[in-house]
Amino acid sequence: MDDQKLWAVSSLGNVYTLAKNLTEWTQVPSRGLILSGFKKVSATPHSVWGLACDHQVFVYIPSSDLPIRCQESTFENEVISGLFVK
Repeated sequence: MDDQKLWAVSSLGNVYTLAKNLTEWTQVPSRGLILSGFKKVSATPHSVWGLACDHQVFVYIPSSDLPIRCQESTFENEVISGLFVK
């Protein structure tokens, strides 16, 4: 991330940021997503993740030149969507 920000969650589950050069908190827009509120937000220099009240994990990664890689693993006898996979 270009600038340094402090991330916070209100008691209602809204997410706010405070930039280093500003004096007011700014609410993070939902960008069309239906968000049910957050319990926790954690930030690193390159990403932010949050745990929603319904236990879903949201990840925010700002645009960059690096591709996002996602490794998937499947294990024997894993249950996926109610189906038993061998």
